[in-house]
Amino acid sequence: MEKYLADNEMSEEEAAALGKYVDDIMEAYLDGRLTVDVLNMFRNAMNYSKDVADAREIGKVEGMNANIDAERQRRQEATDGLPGPGSSTGRSHRPHRRSQAT
Repeated sequence: MEKYLADNEMSEEEAAALGKYVDDIMEAYLDGRLTVDVLNMFRNAMNYSKDVADAREIGKVEGMNANIDAERQRRQEATDGLPGPGSSTGRSHRPHRRSQAT
């Protein structure tokens, strides 16, 4: 416990508060008095590593998407306002057919 407190640079007040918090949870557990909040806390602790890894992956994807959007914006601002090669203006270029009279 002392090493944990030293490694995390906790003050005496923080250490006392943490100790009381853990003692209260353990006492409730031993007495069979678990609240929804305590069970959620245990579940969150159990899934912490996976949740952090998932959040990192989401952050990477969002970062890549932001870079793609920035590049698209940069390219759009760099054009002269004309559509790029191969892009469509929405207008049909089919020649008009003359109707044949019978």
